[in-house]
Parts: sequence; structure tokens; C-alpha cells
Amino acid sequence: MKLLKKFLLLFIMIICILPMVSIRVTAMSEIVLENGTKLPDYFFVGEIYDLKVSGKTVNFRSSYPEKAKIEEESGELTPLKPGSVKITATARSSGKVVATKVITILERAKSISTNISDITIFIGDAVTIKTELIPSTSTDILRYKSDDNTIATVSLTSGVITGIGPGTTTINVYSKATSTTSNVDPDNVCSSIKVTVLDPEEDIDNP
Repeated sequence: MKLLKKFLLLFIMIICILPMVSIRVTAMSEIVLENGTKLPDYFFVGEIYDLKVSGKTVNFRSSYPEKAKIEEESGELTPLKPGSVKITATARSSGKVVATKVITILERAKSISTNISDITIFIGDAVTIKTELIPSTSTDILRYKSDDNTIATVSLTSGVITGIGPGTTTINVYSKATSTTSNVDPDNVCSSIKVTVLDPEEDIDNP
């Protein structure tokens, strides 16, 4: 019985003391741009980014130097190929990891190649634009838009042109970094296709 009382007393003491014990948790620091702003959602091949960890002297390391090269001390990051790379920052004094970040690298297109630049179709006809990004390693996505849907429509992602009404309009092909990138983003590449739509009945009446 005395032993049980001792255990109960010890248990009560532990319960009372635990809230008074401060548990120290060392929060990871954050890798940011040299100007102190957060890292962008995407990094692009051909650009250079200066990274740092605020308030700390660190060494940087890339998990995949063939895709993203980073200067160990200065933090100058050069994306080389599309893909995901983990950047690690270690304290120069202790060698302990203080921050990590997995970055996504994209490669913008320099130009767009299409199999047609000027086409004539009839109302109801459907033609698919064949498009290639240059370079072929580009991660851009293609989007299509008609200047006048009453003459010809085009599917947003597949590039199928359909003749709707007689007239001439332009189909624009945009190469965009992501699906949310604006069509008017200055880094987009655009190619245009002239589309003339004829009414087959008028064509028969006027040979």
C-alpha cells in the first residue's frame, strides 16, 4: 500500500512539473531571394537567381547540379534543365542544415513551329493545327484562341479549327509557362494563322 502511495505521489509530481518544462524547438530557417522576398513558384532555364538565408552565413548545395548549379558561398543559382531540385543550406560554422527548398525549373520556348500559316476551309470543316515548341525540351504549354468565333473557332488545348461562318480571321497560338499565365505575358511566344472560311453553297453558286 505504501509503495502504491509513493507511485501515485510521483505521478502527481510529474503531472505538475511537465507544464513548467519549456520544450525548445528549433525552427528551420527559410531560403529567400537576395532582396529578402520569397522564392518564386517556378525558376526558369537561362535566368540567374541570388539566394540567401536571412541572418545566417551558410553554404548552399544542389541535389542535382546538372539541372541547377548553385555557388556554394554566394548562393547564385543557375537553372540548367527542367525538373525538380532540392537546395540545401548548411550553417558555415556548424555544418548543420538550417534550410531546404525543393524548386521547380521550367524552360520557356523560344519559338513555335506550325504546319500551316494560311488556310482556307469551308463551313463545318475541322482542321487540326500541328504545333512544335522550339527547343523541344521546353516545358511550355500551348493555348489556341480565335480572333472571331463567328468565323472560326479553335479548341483551347488541342488546336482543332472549325469553320463557322464566311469570312477571314486569325487563330493565335500561345506558348505559356503555365495554364494560369496570361496570354499577354511578355515572355510568351505567339504564332498566328490566317483562316479563311467559305460557304460551300455560295462556292457552288459562283464557280
